[in-house]
Amino acid sequence: MNFVFRLLLLSILIFDCDNLFSQIRPTSPLAWYEFTPGLNTAEEIPFFNLEEIKRRKFDTVYIIRHESDWDPYKEYVAGDKNAFGDTLSFYRFDSSGHIIQKTNFRQLGKYYTSVFYDSTGMVIKILDYQKNGANTSYREQKFDEDAYIFKYNYASRTDNSDSIVVTTKLLNYNNIHDTVSVETRRFNLNRKLISEESIKNPRTKWEDDTGSEDFHFEYRYDSLGRLIFYRDYESNEYLKIIYTDFGRVTEHFNSGNNQCKMQKALLTYKGESKLTVTTESKQIVFNYLEKGSSLITLITTFTTGESFYMKSLYPLVLYCEVVYR
Repeated sequence: MNFVFRLLLLSILIFDCDNLFSQIRPTSPLAWYEFTPGLNTAEEIPFFNLEEIKRRKFDTVYIIRHESDWDPYKEYVAGDKNAFGDTLSFYRFDSSGHIIQKTNFRQLGKYYTSVFYDSTGMVIKILDYQKNGANTSYREQKFDEDAYIFKYNYASRTDNSDSIVVTTKLLNYNNIHDTVSVETRRFNLNRKLISEESIKNPRTKWEDDTGSEDFHFEYRYDSLGRLIFYRDYESNEYLKIIYTDFGRVTEHFNSGNNQCKMQKALLTYKGESKLTVTTESKQIVFNYLEKGSSLITLITTFTTGESFYMKSLYPLVLYCEVVYR
């Protein structure tokens, strides 16, 4: 399971029946999607704040990416020499600020997909549009409760001052529901996630090639609630995070001998309507709608011209524009 998605999902979890739907409700995508393990979950930067969307009564948000045409990385990712230029996606909201539709377009691709959600966040329909010259065809998939391949059962209990949430994932196989995995998450008194572990059922007639159903993570925080320790027990290292006036330093330790292997710095500067984040190879500038707003209107990303995939004489620039209606 993607680390970014897992932390973002768990940061909104509240232990009552009404808010169990928040675990499945679509959330605002992260603006800075290249997540670095060790980032404080409170510093996650979403494209748009759902509460502010509701308060301002916006019903549609457009996300337009203006990419550098000379960027060879896009060809590596997309496998398409023509995968350059702008891309567009948009989100629609109901009057409560819930996402009810998201659509992703590819400018030169052969299709785009629209996903529709009900008031609880469950998928009710998916439309795949196929472009063929001047003609456009589409395929529609409708969903109901009995049609879902996976189902989830939730249970919670307390252990001293900690809260424990157990999620059982079930697979609908030949009309028989069998357990795929059992995920156990422990939260401290301040509702901070301190551990999560998932165990896959070996008897399930379903193969998980990604290994995402088996994991074990540990988190520790300082007195201000900032993440200062992170460990993935399938990895041979753990992280310690040190916070400073200019940002933070993440130290990578070998879990075998507890020796520090490397340190990475992240610098942040917060202005009245702008946030600048700088790493060793990238600088990202977030411009907000206005002073005090959490709605982003423009993201400018500057990346050095050399990476694992490419070497270039020019820095790479990506502009991402967000429009509210």
